[in-house]
Amino acid sequence: MEDETVATDIRSRSEQFARVEADPRSPLSAEWALRQPVAPIEVGASAGLCLHPDRWRYDFGHGRTVGDPGAPLLSTRANAATPVPNAVPEVVWRAGIDLDPRDVSDEDDLRWLETLIWPVVNGEEDAGRRKRLPAAADIARSDPARIDRGDLLTETARLLEEASRSAESVVVFHSAVLAYLPEDARTEFADLMASSPATWIANERLGIVTGTQRIPDAPPEAFAITVDGSPVALADPHGSWLTWLER
Repeated sequence: MEDETVATDIRSRSEQFARVEADPRSPLSAEWALRQPVAPIEVGASAGLCLHPDRWRYDFGHGRTVGDPGAPLLSTRANAATPVPNAVPEVVWRAGIDLDPRDVSDEDDLRWLETLIWPVVNGEEDAGRRKRLPAAADIARSDPARIDRGDLLTETARLLEEASRSAESVVVFHSAVLAYLPEDARTEFADLMASSPATWIANERLGIVTGTQRIPDAPPEAFAITVDGSPVALADPHGSWLTWLER
């Protein structure tokens, strides 16, 4: 009976890796931080844990920190070329899109997200990521972001219009989302972003965004961070390191 309960639960849910550590780079990229205030839209938001970049402290290594010293910490090993901002972004409006949004005020949803924390070396769980999830959930519960249920190809344009009424600088961002779309849908989404005045920040596996198929010296497991379709950095999929591309 217990095995059948587990199987039923798995079949009724989708994989949604609401990893706040997946985006220590995107919210604090130079394009984001220099345009204040901002209205972020996350595509594939799951529980919206990455929609609060203003509520975290960031450590980029070598004494380069940003944010309130009392805020929860996200760390990454960034190279010297990384343009670390002077402050976290000022967020005046935030929303996300997901086919099946999660609710961090729902204990079942929160336990499901905890279940999806991937194992690391020899199957051991990443204690740091498990510890960050409750902190991210507390932030999300204290200032809930709106997560609309829907498809990114139909809902993004609507949210772009709404966000533009709250801030001149609108940022659409996502991490490990476009890989789940067929190629024609990726192209359609890229065309939508190209026609929009919003800044588009993507954090995707190499080759998913056009122009990232061949980046010199890129490790095969790396993700490419692009701004408006142009590669600006390479990153670990879980955010442990960040290499800004020197031009």
